[in-house]
Amino acid sequence: MLFALAMMGNGTYGLSVIVVLPALAGSKQTFILKHLAWLIGSLGVLLLDFFVTAQFVIYRKNRSAKTSKKLNVPEVEPLLCEEEELFTF
Repeated sequence: MLFALAMMGNGTYGLSVIVVLPALAGSKQTFILKHLAWLIGSLGVLLLDFFVTAQFVIYRKNRSAKTSKKLNVPEVEPLLCEEEELFTF
C-alpha cells in the first residue's frame, strides 16, 4: 500500500508541474529548467516504479505453482511448522 501511495505522490507531483506550465504568462523555458531536477526525480522514479510493479505482477503468477512443489522437499520446509512448545513454564 505504501508503494502505491509513493507512486501516486510522484505521479501527481510531476503532473502538477506539467499542468501549471500552460497557465504561466512568463518564460516557460525558465520554469522548466528551474523544475527539471524535480520533474526527472518524480517522473523518473515513477517510471522505475512501473517496472518494479510489472515484474511483481509477471513473476507472481509463476510463483504459486513452484511454491507448492518446493514445500514437499524437506530442505525447504520450515523447521518449526506446527510443533507444540517443548518447554512450558
